[in-house]
Amino acid sequence: MDERDWEILCEIDGKRSISKLSEALFISQPALTYRINKIEKFFGAKLFIRNNQGIQITPQGEQAIQYAKHMTQELRRTRESIFTMEGQIKGTIRIGSSDAVAKYLLPDILSTFLAHHPSVDVKLVTGFTSKIANLLSHGEIHIALLRENIGPNAYQHLLSTENLYLVSNSPVELTDLPSLARINYITNPSLQMLINQWWSTHFQVPPTISMEVDSAETCKELVRAGLGYAILTGLLLASEPDLHCRPLYDHNHQPLRRETWIYSTNEALSYLSVRTFIEFLIVSVPEFIERDNRKGHGPHSAVKNPNDSSSSYQR
Repeated sequence: MDERDWEILCEIDGKRSISKLSEALFISQPALTYRINKIEKFFGAKLFIRNNQGIQITPQGEQAIQYAKHMTQELRRTRESIFTMEGQIKGTIRIGSSDAVAKYLLPDILSTFLAHHPSVDVKLVTGFTSKIANLLSHGEIHIALLRENIGPNAYQHLLSTENLYLVSNSPVELTDLPSLARINYITNPSLQMLINQWWSTHFQVPPTISMEVDSAETCKELVRAGLGYAILTGLLLASEPDLHCRPLYDHNHQPLRRETWIYSTNEALSYLSVRTFIEFLIVSVPEFIERDNRKGHGPHSAVKNPNDSSSSYQR
């Protein structure tokens, strides 16, 4: 058994198909079958049953997979600890992120960071808050970038805030909204609740929702075509100078805000590469947002957490 065999066992738990597994591992199907047979020979047991439905994992196989996951995680931890002891910004940083942050913030930021630190690799996974929070709690990622406060963690930092906007292809009056078509962008429950609360404090009738979409880009194109208005966060409007964006306020005349948070664990923070990237994020995200504001590309606003004592990243 070697590291490659552990990788096969870890991947097979999610793929359950020789063809999909071979694609994920960039290995031919005959070579993959040969290695699986060797793994079974090493354990002296039937780990997998292959049939028309794919790969079924036996109880013995489940045990072998857990062993592989444990060995992979321990090897990763050992490597990261050694890199830190050597003072090297090196290794793999595992990041979990909301889709919006991954799409609108991370590309430029990751590109700049990796240009400074070419010995670092980044593994990125996106998904809903519950999924990313679960990965963080199980030590499968080092950093979580989420669009809501999920409560106390070993490390959390308010990275940025942004307003919510009424978005349309031309100015509209708030009093006319109940009679206008809304293109509803399906988002996570916490933001939807905030939008619903704002609506209920201003109107006595439900909105006229004509379309529901799960893509921000689709939503903006429909708005641009004059098919309705939408309510979106500033992060999604970074490159939309042609859309009319009107900030929304609550009953106390305070702007409706959406937050972006960094979360991490004590173990992850013990690694130099992770700490360096977090410091870089704290400096770079406000700069990125301010740059777009200067260009007139988006209605952003970023804040720094006054209770955070992280040091600045020096370019």
